[in-house]
Amino acid sequence: SLAQAGSLKSLKRLDLNYNNIRSDGIQALAQSPNMETLEVLDLDDNRLEAAGAIAIAESSFLSGLKSLSLNCNHISDQGAIAFANSKTLTSLQSLSLENDNWIHAEGAKAIAESDALSSLRRLILALNLIEDEGARYLANSKKLSGLTFLNVIGNKLSPAGENALKQSTALVNLKTLELV
Repeated sequence: SLAQAGSLKSLKRLDLNYNNIRSDGIQALAQSPNMETLEVLDLDDNRLEAAGAIAIAESSFLSGLKSLSLNCNHISDQGAIAFANSKTLTSLQSLSLENDNWIHAEGAKAIAESDALSSLRRLILALNLIEDEGARYLANSKKLSGLTFLNVIGNKLSPAGENALKQSTALVNLKTLELV
């Protein structure tokens, strides 16, 4: 299997977008010592769901990840919470959870309050359902003060939610805010 391929031992970037890997496949990959040098992992549209996100969040072999893209994977709030509580993803600088991940205010709150994700510089939560409550959690997050890029397009934000992000005093390094 791919997870056991010795040729992956020095791999820095792995792009497996659109491969229908599902949670079983990512669990095997996440448990592989061959993933220890990986810095960038793209797994968009693989039906990973929460179980797949949890496998990634708990993997000791993925502790070197700097960039993780899991767009269109239905990870839900449970997956977002797993990332927020991860003991190994503390080097992440870019996290993309765009489109059909079913993340609500609860998931946004977990990310906003996470010590594990405090190294994030880029966060993409576009096309989820965080709404105004989730936007306020992000806007008030001291843990995410290093963010330079935030995309929350398509999250059913009202002008109040948008203004909370625009006027945030916590997101002091934010250079790009994508709302619509």
